[in-house]
Amino acid sequence: MSYENLLAGLYTNNIITTTKEEEVETKPEINKVELFSVNTFKEKLKTKSANKNKEYQDTSQNISSYDIFSCIRIPYFRINSFPLEDYSNNWLPIEMRAALGNAAHDFIQGVPDIFTETEVCLKAPSIKISSRLDGLINNNVLVEIKSCAYSDYQAIINTNKPRVKDFYQTIIYKYLLEHYLEEIKQQKPSRNGTLPKLDKYDIQYIQFIYVCHELIAADCHSISESLNISKVLKKQLESKRNPFWFIKTITIDTNTIDIDNYFDTIRDKINQINHHLSKSIVPPLDNKYINTKDCYFCLYNKICNNY
Repeated sequence: MSYENLLAGLYTNNIITTTKEEEVETKPEINKVELFSVNTFKEKLKTKSANKNKEYQDTSQNISSYDIFSCIRIPYFRINSFPLEDYSNNWLPIEMRAALGNAAHDFIQGVPDIFTETEVCLKAPSIKISSRLDGLINNNVLVEIKSCAYSDYQAIINTNKPRVKDFYQTIIYKYLLEHYLEEIKQQKPSRNGTLPKLDKYDIQYIQFIYVCHELIAADCHSISESLNISKVLKKQLESKRNPFWFIKTITIDTNTIDIDNYFDTIRDKINQINHHLSKSIVPPLDNKYINTKDCYFCLYNKICNNY
């Protein structure tokens, strides 16, 4: 007996029953056409961005490594959960940039036998700071993976120097590993993170891995401008003989820099942030750690002028 005849027999003998209403509900809409719309996508992405940012603000109770090189008001507003009219990013393409950056991290970290530790959680409650570094090689090499647009990559290639904010971020990691390791190892790792494996670290080298991954750059005003930058870079880096021309490493010997001076700056900013948090005082606009360069991208730029 065929499958169709078997079903017909079951219906005839009332073993399987259905109603006309159920038949109507399960019928597909034959001629309905829905197309992808950039405007609809933008609105959905805006909602997703807002939900993600609000969740982060509502659960964030610590200073992050990003806070050390950004405006001092950002961690104050975020940790105190200042209400916002709109939690979405002012520049929505940053969501795509973040997704591509995460993919670049996964690609590099996923190659076996390169790093001895990855996604290492650095949480020190005594100074209210929580962060996570990308990679370690043994006890003396700290690795930070950064993705960037063509315009940034060109500057990095030409100067052979890391971006300032990236440099400070790695110095924070070195500072925490060498001064708060015992406390850090007593904490629980965050999701998908690990605790430091060793009992002592002496970071002698900081290595930056820059991955140039996209044409979306706020300082490029057209596709042709971005493509031209890409063309120049490919030629400069001899891309025909170098298929990984989009990956650049920069290594800094920490013995060649005034590391104590950087540590002093980090301590000072952490202390200032914690001071304002403990006193519930918004950092004044004349504070030396106020930074207006990134106001456009800041979630708190609309409420900042009120304080």
